[in-house]
Parts: sequence; structure tokens; C-alpha cells
Amino acid sequence: MSKDYSFYLYRHYDKDDNLLYVGVSWSVIERLRRHEKSSHWFGEVDIIKLEKYPSREASLEAERKAILAERPRYNKAHTKPSRLSELRKITREIYDRQMEKEYQIWLKEQEERRLNKEWRDEFRDNYNRDFPSDDGEYHVVII
Repeated sequence: MSKDYSFYLYRHYDKDDNLLYVGVSWSVIERLRRHEKSSHWFGEVDIIKLEKYPSREASLEAERKAILAERPRYNKAHTKPSRLSELRKITREIYDRQMEKEYQIWLKEQEERRLNKEWRDEFRDNYNRDFPSDDGEYHVVII
């Protein structure tokens, strides 16, 4: 006969009912012993609440949701962005900066073209001949 394993989601609270930690285990007592030996915050625990789940997968999903929604003080899992999401964010920032630089260059070029056209037209109107920049000698550059 196989043993029926239940999985538990546990929450550790301090004396003021502040959530310290959320975890999952099929052996809560053993997990408490390990926390007692290795978790610096375990001395703050005053209340432990348990929820029973039929499977490991269900308890892990409940743990993930609880950590994201309740933000326990000492949990590290599920609280930091994944490396992929962080990479996407950094890539987007780099892309946005590059696009802004290119846009500024484009604006500058457009302004230079506009000024060159104005100067050519003014030169043509005033001197009755083409502006010298047509042969590359003079042109407007915005610095």
C-alpha cells in the first residue's frame, strides 16, 4: 500500500502578525527543524499557519501566488525578476536610448536640410545664382 502524501503551504508570522516567510513541504516538522538550524529569521516566528494541498504542483503554485501577492519579508524566490525578464528590460532600455540618439540625429539632419534650403533660396533670391553648396563648398552644419 502506498503512503498518501499531502503537501502543505506554510506561513510564518511574527508576534505582530507580520508575514515572515511562505514555504511548501510534505514534512512540515522536518522543514521547521531545517529552518530553525539555517534561517536567521526563525527566532522571530511566533505563529505558523498551514494549508493542505493534494499535490506538490498545486502547493508550489499556491506558494508562488502567495509570495507574489503577500510579499513575505524573508522569501527570496519569486520576488526578483527572472534573468530573462531583466535581460528584456535592459535590452529595451538600450534600444530606447539608441532610438532616441538616432531620432536626435535625424532631427538635426532635418534642421540642417531646412536651413540649407532656406540659405540656398535666400542666396538665389539675393544673388540671382545658385548657392555654392551645390558643388560642396559651403553648407550649414549644426553643432
